[in-house]
Amino acid sequence: MDTDIDLLRRLGGLHDARVEEIVWRKADRSLRLTIADMFSHVAGLPEYAGPASGTVIFVGIDGLAVETALFKGAFRISGIDVDTRGDGLEVRIGLSEPGSVVRLLCREIRVTVARRGDNTEHTQSH
Repeated sequence: MDTDIDLLRRLGGLHDARVEEIVWRKADRSLRLTIADMFSHVAGLPEYAGPASGTVIFVGIDGLAVETALFKGAFRISGIDVDTRGDGLEVRIGLSEPGSVVRLLCREIRVTVARRGDNTEHTQSH
């Protein structure tokens, strides 16, 4: 069975995805990214079946560093890389602005993708 990390990799690390919303939850030390189109990495190619929004939630964050260049009003992801490290996950979220990156350590990653033409989100893997 695929994991959410496998799904994230199949989604091209969300290359070219536009972040619509960022939410920090202190209670579970989680960071939620709401993505406009989870399939943006294949936009313009024959296999692109249209946009589908979704979320990526990093749960149990135990360290976060943000390096940013000049913010120009939109966050676009250049790629998300995940490596297993000890009992957690080491995550690097590259942003499209040169020199902009988010690095974090977390316990778990949850990925959901909305069905195309549907406003509700569904977990694609467990």
